[in-house]
Amino acid sequence: MDALKPPSTNSYLDFDGLGQLKGQARQNAKGAIRETAQQFEALFLQMMMKSMRESIVKSEMSESSTMETFEGMFDKEVSVQLAKKNTMGLADMLVKNLEQQQANVATTADMLKQRQSQSGRHLVRQAQPQSCRHCTSPGSQV
Repeated sequence: MDALKPPSTNSYLDFDGLGQLKGQARQNAKGAIRETAQQFEALFLQMMMKSMRESIVKSEMSESSTMETFEGMFDKEVSVQLAKKNTMGLADMLVKNLEQQQANVATTADMLKQRQSQSGRHLVRQAQPQSCRHCTSPGSQV
């Protein structure tokens, strides 16, 4: 394993890998977002493939628990590989959406600074004398 590259989760069912992904999210949020989005895409693809398999009418010869187990494992691996190759683009859309949301979220400190600067401008405006259009018209005396 390369020491510079963070560990990659091979499957959304790899609980040790998901724990590592959680740790990676604390250190590198953008990299973790990409990896998590790929895992979600893989899960989505597997669920879609499972639904497609269930829609097929099965004969007595192809109906066995061993065959269903094999098909489930095969679908899982195919879905993980398809997600890694970014075939559907679902992970890209998720990453784009999540990064936009994170960019729009202001921290509490930023919000406090903004409020303080707005209230400071408001106080400065109140301190300045208000001019009246009648008082500043030509020929009028104050």
